[in-house]
Amino acid sequence: MSDIPPTTPAEDNQPDPTGSGPSRPAAVVPELVREEDRLVLQGTDGFVEYSVSLAPDRPSDQWLDLDPEAEVTVGVPSASSHRFVHLRTADGTTVVAGERLVPLSTTYNTRDLGGYVGRDERRVLWRQLYRSDRFGELTDDDHDLLSALDWVLVCDYRADEEAGAHPSLLPPTIEVRRVPIADPREHQRVGLDDILSGSVPSYTADDMAEGYMAMLDGHATDLAGVLALAADPLNRPMAFHCTAGKDRTGITAALVLWVLGVDREVVLHDYDLTNHHRSVRRLAELGPELDAAGVDVDAVLAFFTAPRRALEAALGHLVDEHGSVVEYLLGPGRMGAKTIDILRAELLTPADP
Repeated sequence: MSDIPPTTPAEDNQPDPTGSGPSRPAAVVPELVREEDRLVLQGTDGFVEYSVSLAPDRPSDQWLDLDPEAEVTVGVPSASSHRFVHLRTADGTTVVAGERLVPLSTTYNTRDLGGYVGRDERRVLWRQLYRSDRFGELTDDDHDLLSALDWVLVCDYRADEEAGAHPSLLPPTIEVRRVPIADPREHQRVGLDDILSGSVPSYTADDMAEGYMAMLDGHATDLAGVLALAADPLNRPMAFHCTAGKDRTGITAALVLWVLGVDREVVLHDYDLTNHHRSVRRLAELGPELDAAGVDVDAVLAFFTAPRRALEAALGHLVDEHGSVVEYLLGPGRMGAKTIDILRAELLTPADP
């Protein structure tokens, strides 16, 4: 993927605060999507056979014909297991589909970054790198699910006050490494209390973009350091998170996917998924409080969502200032070129011989 300045689409994929919000963005790669008591396979165009297994690195012995007109469903697994669908094209090419959203009962936005197409048509590996919101309310069932995922390291971007208000309840078997970075909105001295009091009557995607740029400029070594941790197989499977899992976390996901060669539109798609998984529910939760305070939700929608234009502007800023995302990591981020190579070798499927 070339580092060219992004362009802005006609509309941001943001929730409608007066309605039920947008439907889930269509899968850009084959993946399993949870619908009540089942997993539905999406994005199957071009494939002729499939095999359901418990692991992303090996199919079962049974391959079934894929009917393009029929819906493929997989029974929802228990907390102790997952399902993966191996898809095969007529020429024998195999692609693995997994469930992107990790169905923890107390987080909204815990997602696997696997499956996306990267450099040289190699795919980002499933069950290696995750993004999330905070882990301050985990249940015993959530612990069972996390145990099945075998996470080794979690990087926590929350500042001291945030982490103190909602201490992490991750299992003690998982190492938690603090990488404190203030919320981009805090950099602008804008918080929920300011929205509710009316002292900040407007907060736009451009405001969010300004916060993202300031964060990228001020925390290059922190962000590059988290990517360097992901390059080390001893740290994986690994997750990174903040409070909402949308801004600091969204920027990190965009950086690592860009380095892995994922197409710009797909990087933006992953960012957009926050609006579906988290923003709609968060706005519904806060609705009565916002109404009571007389807040014009449309005017501050970017505060609660992941406005695509903000990420586009932030990535464009890196290109304008440093020439490319990679040069930003190598320069201000102080990341070694070898680490970039290792990251790609470790997190992408092997190249064809």
